Amino acid sequence: MVILGGSLLLPAILKAEEIYEYQSGTYLDARGAYTTSMSVTGQFTLGKALGGNRPYSDIIGDVLGYSFNDGVFCHRQRRRPGIR
Repeated sequence: MVILGGSLLLPAILKAEEIYEYQSGTYLDARGAYTTSMSVTGQFTLGKALGGNRPYSDIIGDVLGYSFNDGVFCHRQRRRPGIR
């Protein structure tokens, strides 16, 4: 860490998390506990933002956590940074 003229310069390793959200349309067909008014919603958090026009690639190492709900079940996991 460097201090110049009373200003604190934070190290480049500090980075903000980036959250991406998803929501589907409602189900067209539903059975059991599901209804046609339900949908899939969710979000996942990455340690860094995805770049624009990114080709299809594996981002699992960047995923810090996720949460998805299908109207009946909620699937979630939160990882500690640095754990793969």
